[in-house]
Amino acid sequence: MQKAPHLVIGGGGYKIHGKWHSEADTLKDLLNPVLGTPVAVFSLGLCADTHDEALKTARLAQDHQWKSILLVTSAYHMPRALAVFRRQGLQVTPVPCNYITSKFRGTERDPIHPPNHGELESFSLWMHEIVGSLVYRWKGWI
Repeated sequence: MQKAPHLVIGGGGYKIHGKWHSEADTLKDLLNPVLGTPVAVFSLGLCADTHDEALKTARLAQDHQWKSILLVTSAYHMPRALAVFRRQGLQVTPVPCNYITSKFRGTERDPIHPPNHGELESFSLWMHEIVGSLVYRWKGWI
């Protein structure tokens, strides 16, 4: 069953030989042949941040008279993303993915231990969202 008649792709960018490229454009180019275009695919182009994605999505929604959107993003990023998209007046249904859970669930560990790579990565993601939420509130984006 088709959940949405359109797919909007956002994201940042990457540099090759000093020139910026849009992750969204690259993904759209890869998806079109794979999907056979059963849905219209839109690229937001190069986006500076989640706020930029929300602004561009709101313009698309207005231009195409979309009543609501499904917002698909990592579960850890969803609270801030949802808030900033709703701040743009969009009716948003969250669809979180990429859940990150403890690798040590069900095992005992010494409470005092040096953090491993996974724990440091989880902390980094958490801190990024905490600081990002504070900055977005300070700027009035959420």
